Amino acid sequence: MKFLFDLGGVFFDWEPYHFYRNVFTDSKELDFFITHVCNQKWNLKQDAGRSTKEAENELIVKFPKYKDQISLYYPNHRNMI
Repeated sequence: MKFLFDLGGVFFDWEPYHFYRNVFTDSKELDFFITHVCNQKWNLKQDAGRSTKEAENELIVKFPKYKDQISLYYPNHRNMI
């Protein structure tokens, strides 16, 4: 079995904006969502082992307005490349 790790985005440009720019019509709201809701600090906790379900639930409680958008994050993770 072979693994390819893309540390630092050398091979792949992974960026949530790639997916969410098709979800949000307002660029300021998109910026808020990526900066304050599904941000890199939050995402790193899942990389450290927290379940995606726990992560989603945490944000939905804090940002119920964005429940649908939060729920799209991990099912569309590959679309962020």
